[in-house]
Amino acid sequence: NLAVPFTSQAPFAVWDVVHEDTCEEAAIYMAVEYYNGVSGVIDPAVADKTLLAMVDAETAQGLKVSVTVAELGAFAESFYPDIQATVIDNPTIEQIKAYINAGTPVVVPARGRELGNPFYSGLGPLYHLFTIRGYDGDTFITNDPGTRRGENYSYPQSVIMNAMADWNNGDVATGAKRILILEKK
Repeated sequence: NLAVPFTSQAPFAVWDVVHEDTCEEAAIYMAVEYYNGVSGVIDPAVADKTLLAMVDAETAQGLKVSVTVAELGAFAESFYPDIQATVIDNPTIEQIKAYINAGTPVVVPARGRELGNPFYSGLGPLYHLFTIRGYDGDTFITNDPGTRRGENYSYPQSVIMNAMADWNNGDVATGAKRILILEKK
């Protein structure tokens, strides 16, 4: 279980139009801050400022509110010049565990409602991203920014693998299974 720091995508629990869609930014932010030696819960003021700066930078680049993992990886490389992004198609549980064993957190896109997280409001998001930080038996340990209770939140590995899906222009139901790997250059 890597010491990946945690932030909710709504650090001050204000789930406005902007923060309802900052899971992508929060997922990559947590991974990058891990490489920067940050651990525990990230200060909400610092997290919110960074997430909003990321949204502004995405808007300036012409990106939409929801993006594919390839677009997110390219954005991460532009926002964090010392980060290299790699998209892995059709990952296996063993591949994900190998990245964790190597000290690399894994960013996962998913059909959020299929995750079954009881802490999501309503049915949960159609499209959602989170960061896998570890594993234990048949579960993956995540930092799920979609809830304030998302630090070290465990999902069965089968649930994550079944829900995994890229944006696919909003047709998440048929989105490809992919993960995003962010590493220091």
